[in-house]
Amino acid sequence: MESNKENIHNIEEWVEQHGDMLYRFALVRVSNEDLAADLVQNTFIAAIGAKDSFQGKSSIRTWLLGILKHKIMDHFRQKQKESNLEAIELDSLGPSDFTSEGGWRSKPQEWHFTPEQILENKEAQELLWECIDALPERMRLLFILREIDGESTESICEKMDLSVSNFSVLLYRTRYKLRREFVSRGVNTLKVL
Repeated sequence: MESNKENIHNIEEWVEQHGDMLYRFALVRVSNEDLAADLVQNTFIAAIGAKDSFQGKSSIRTWLLGILKHKIMDHFRQKQKESNLEAIELDSLGPSDFTSEGGWRSKPQEWHFTPEQILENKEAQELLWECIDALPERMRLLFILREIDGESTESICEKMDLSVSNFSVLLYRTRYKLRREFVSRGVNTLKVL
């Protein structure tokens, strides 16, 4: 069996062996087929340019996935620089949601099921991804990095250029907006699913 270092020169096999997985990975994170394809293409171009520096300490698949993750984060950083309107989009909660004493005007509905219960139900999984896709891009990326990829707060803050307090607020708003998305689709208990 060839080592990872020897396989690095079989560039034609990269696309065949890893292209679909990389595309699916990107598509889940950016929810745009053309953008996902572009990010994967840019990943392969970067990998070709860096193949001589590949040390073989990981599999080629892991190495390509790492490059793709950086490409996705670069995309979101660039997009954030281009448009500061993201902050407006993130303010799903505002002063109108709270009383002058700081309490809820209309308390959020009780949530009756856990993420594990959702994952056990195929229909709920599909609905979850529909609701995740409905989130603004930055919220979607944060949710995926934290709740699906299981990345640490520190890692996400670094990748998304957030302070820890901004991270906490954004994660809360993301979860709140995701819950509202579920409720708007008529789902509040597993019995409905």
